[in-house]
Amino acid sequence: MFRSWGKGSEADSIRRRNRRLQNQLNKRRGMRPVRSQARPLGQPSGVARALSALLPRSRNALLICGGVATVATLALVRPQWPERTQTDAPTRVALDWQGEGTEQKPIETPTPLPRPERPTALVSDAATADEADDEGLELADSDPASESLADTLSDDAFAVTEEAPSELDPLMAEPLHDLELSYLPEVEATEVRPGWLARLFGRDKEATVALSTPDQAPEVIHPPIDPEAEPAEPLGPVVNHYTIESGDTLSGLFSRFGISQAQMYQVLEADYSVLALDTLMPGNDLMLEQDRDDNALNRLEVVFNAAHRVVYERMEDNTFEVQELRIDGDWLASAVETEIQGSFYLSAERAGLTPAEISRITTLFNDKLDFRRQLRAGDSVRVLRESQYVEGESTGQDRLLAVIFAGRNWEQSAYLHDDGNYYDSEGHSLARAFMRVPVQGKYRNSSGFNPRRLHPVTGRIAPHNGTDFAAPTGTPILAAGDGRVTRVENHPIAGKYVVIEHGGQYRTRYLHMSRIDVSRGQTVTRGQRIGAVGATGRVTGAHLHYEFHINGRPVNPMTANIPMATSVDKADRQAFLAKVYQYQAQMAQLAKANGPASERGPAGAAE
Repeated sequence: MFRSWGKGSEADSIRRRNRRLQNQLNKRRGMRPVRSQARPLGQPSGVARALSALLPRSRNALLICGGVATVATLALVRPQWPERTQTDAPTRVALDWQGEGTEQKPIETPTPLPRPERPTALVSDAATADEADDEGLELADSDPASESLADTLSDDAFAVTEEAPSELDPLMAEPLHDLELSYLPEVEATEVRPGWLARLFGRDKEATVALSTPDQAPEVIHPPIDPEAEPAEPLGPVVNHYTIESGDTLSGLFSRFGISQAQMYQVLEADYSVLALDTLMPGNDLMLEQDRDDNALNRLEVVFNAAHRVVYERMEDNTFEVQELRIDGDWLASAVETEIQGSFYLSAERAGLTPAEISRITTLFNDKLDFRRQLRAGDSVRVLRESQYVEGESTGQDRLLAVIFAGRNWEQSAYLHDDGNYYDSEGHSLARAFMRVPVQGKYRNSSGFNPRRLHPVTGRIAPHNGTDFAAPTGTPILAAGDGRVTRVENHPIAGKYVVIEHGGQYRTRYLHMSRIDVSRGQTVTRGQRIGAVGATGRVTGAHLHYEFHINGRPVNPMTANIPMATSVDKADRQAFLAKVYQYQAQMAQLAKANGPASERGPAGAAE
């Protein structure tokens, strides 16, 4: 049951033996003698291959030899460069700050004064005098004839010593250290040696550069300084212009120009009375005036078209006031006549009517004409419209004056009256009358229409452009008249609101709704439920804020002259019939000026 440690089992010994035999076999295979093979005839040896690898190829050798030959040729054959001639002294042009520059005479380099040599006869100490006496004695001893010469030299030396201050240059009378400082330093010449590249191309002549002294440096002329010059005025605000593009958001635009979110909400608070920022479309232009230091917004101008813009301006208390500017401009009439081929929408679009005009015509004749069943191929439609222009530029705004549908044995027409409503040729209204109160039930008027209302805190004018009905949350809200829903929005101040266009020049708004039951583009009728009263936005309690607009301007819905009858009053009937005759004559005149319908094609709009 026990196993010895030395020998192990029989299976282990067999495995060890097999492993030993395998190792011997592997050794024999690895120690096989290798015979050296003879080098084939024509094959280079190892040394030759190593040398050929080190030496360049034939093409490279040719290129190298050619380069060496070119350099050697340039080195041996030097081009003959023209000798430089010393030009005249440079001329300096003095800047005349009152007029043009005037050329002055060449600058003449002053010649330095020669440094006077010290006279050898000038003796300054006793040692020099003793040496002179010894020389005189030696001359006298050596040659008697030289005694007179020694006496003469000695006498001349004493004579020169006495007369030196008067006969020499006056500067020599000064001390030695003052003499050396009184003279100007001479112009030093520095030799500039050419480099190897200059010597290679023959430009190996040494040049001499004269270094000028401070007194020879050219004169530096500075502009005159006006002591009475006024300091520069501080820079004004930064004005940025931007055109709205598809996908832009109001918060994204304010962040792009570094305007804080707090100011954005202040602008939205001012926009509550006009709700213009919710109607921004691609192509509208913005003008932002900001502080240069902190990018604070001072003024925001929104340009919808040449005749309509809204301006937001910051006041001293950092709140914003809004002003809506509208220009009447010029209204030019044009006529469109076409035949129905296919659907009415496609036929009207081919004739040149805009999608907004087509939608208005559809809403206008919604109760009088079945566009799917009654209209047939060959029926005609004539439209008289006016387009707005400001200083020759179209604003994109237009209004329908008359629309006439004509079939084989029927005709439907609509004419714009002075009260802003459309009637047929007999004076009957095409749309039903508006409702004064657009809520179901009787509720009190908590806040009336007041365009001159003063803000309770700031004391400035903060108009209230609508009428508030204090109704509980959930009270049904009804459409004031027939029309089409153009906006369904959720505003941080106005809350959830709906805008409905009624035919031509009428528009209604319903603010602070708790729920909305219609969608954008939907057609509604008078008295149809569109939502419920709520307290969304910035309010103190549940109520409905109702606005009525005529031609883009808010009016009092409780007292304004809005269409409430189904036909033209008898007192205004004759004036209306005269207006109908005028529209028909104008339409015929424009159609005649444009030529026959067969010549002008489907679109017959007058220029």
